[in-house]
Amino acid sequence: MNGSRVGSPEYLAETNHPHRALRVSIAFIVIDTFFLLVFYLSRRYNPTAVRRPMLVCNTLCYLFCLGSAVAGICKFHPSYLLGLVVGLKTYVNELEVMGAFLCFERKVRV
Repeated sequence: MNGSRVGSPEYLAETNHPHRALRVSIAFIVIDTFFLLVFYLSRRYNPTAVRRPMLVCNTLCYLFCLGSAVAGICKFHPSYLLGLVVGLKTYVNELEVMGAFLCFERKVRV
């Protein structure tokens, strides 16, 4: 950091590492998922300890944290979002084709 002051545009340009943001976002996804799974397991073994509002609150918080991590990934790597959208479209198209095939198969059998 060739004498750049903290907070200056030069300093921020030198310290901005998109791969670090990607690794941190993935780490938060893994950590949040682990702790939510532990929470669900604890609820399974002792259902009276945690009531429904706590379950709903933790699940919503998990979804918001997951959304934040995905936004962090897509900020520096928008191609990942494009790949996700293309993958979902392909999956939906396959489901539509499968549904049409099943409907056709039912008509033939009847």
